[in-house]
Amino acid sequence: MFTCFQKTPQLTPYTVVPPKADVGAKNPEKGPFSKESAAMDWRGYDRTPEDELNRILWHLARGLDAPYPAPIHRALFTAAPAASK
Repeated sequence: MFTCFQKTPQLTPYTVVPPKADVGAKNPEKGPFSKESAAMDWRGYDRTPEDELNRILWHLARGLDAPYPAPIHRALFTAAPAASK
């Protein structure tokens, strides 16, 4: 994330580009994966099955023929801070 920011802020104004799609629209009842999505628990965070939802989102964004990518498991290890004397 450090490379996403500058040392000094850029205060130049910008022009907002409004979305071209209806951001308030809901999926149609007979849309792709509607049955699977309707069966999920949407009452709170982390209640939906993560892998199943990720696969639905992947295929909706990439198409049904796009292969789902294999999971990547990474761990970040850092050295423990030296003890103070």
